Amino acid sequence: MVCIQGQVAASGSASRLRGGRSGATRFQRDRPRFRSSGRYQLIPRDLRNDVLPTPHDAVLSPSGDNLVTVLDALLTGPDRDAVRGLEDALRDAVKSLRRVSTPAAAGAAGAKTIELILAGNGGKPVTIPCAQVSDGAMLLLAFLALAYSDTPDVLLIEEPENGLHSERLRDIVTLLRRMTTGDGAIARAR
Repeated sequence: MVCIQGQVAASGSASRLRGGRSGATRFQRDRPRFRSSGRYQLIPRDLRNDVLPTPHDAVLSPSGDNLVTVLDALLTGPDRDAVRGLEDALRDAVKSLRRVSTPAAAGAAGAKTIELILAGNGGKPVTIPCAQVSDGAMLLLAFLALAYSDTPDVLLIEEPENGLHSERLRDIVTLLRRMTTGDGAIARAR
């Protein structure tokens, strides 16, 4: 289940939680059927944090400040289909993107950072450090990390539209709808 606080689920066939308290009450009532839940308000500056990856920290934190850990676990893990899915989805949004990497960060021993590798114009690939990547691209990367890595059963996403281009917003809504399978639903709380 994906519950969205903001404006994204305003159209389409999404189920909606109406009104602040009634939506919260319904979630609290239904919460025991789910094994886990996560509330996210992704903050672009936090998505850029260089961190020391730890295996037990491979679920995205509420602000996304461990995105590099989640991506590193995904990129170095055994699920090659998840890596291909994430990179294909990124390539759909950024045609020149070739791959994502999590190299060692300058400074703290063992810390890693995020880099996007773009195709050069007929030449050598271009590496873009996360400090120079747009907020919207970092948010897209975080949403893709949610889609292709271990995530809680219930995702509560606050204002996913903040910082995203309207075209990317449509992509994110489609991605969130794809993430809801079986008993899944997309709900909107006000």
